[in-house]
Amino acid sequence: MTAVISERPSSGRRGVPLIDGIDKVTGRARYTADLDHADALVGRIFRSPVSHGEIIRLDVSKARALEGVSAVVTGDDCPHTYGVLPVAMNEHPLARDWVRYRGEPIAAVAAVDAETAQRALDLI
Repeated sequence: MTAVISERPSSGRRGVPLIDGIDKVTGRARYTADLDHADALVGRIFRSPVSHGEIIRLDVSKARALEGVSAVVTGDDCPHTYGVLPVAMNEHPLARDWVRYRGEPIAAVAAVDAETAQRALDLI
């Protein structure tokens, strides 16, 4: 078997250097993990324990009332759809009415620390 390979013709343009390339290879670039997280909230996701089912009731009032919880959002708070492909704009960031797979996000919690965020999830 013989391979025939043709070289691509050059476009005549030179490569454009990456703006942040030097910072990355020298270790000067700052990433999210490098930032100060002292005052950051901790997020946790309440996920479906079943692989398919109807959401009959979702009561997040106790989680919202918990001291140290800044926000609890559900699918009702996210009316806009999105899609990986523009023609398939039929997905929601959090489940609404039905869950389609085990682990599908149903609610999200933001709290002052991981322990409080977990306690809020346990109240949902």
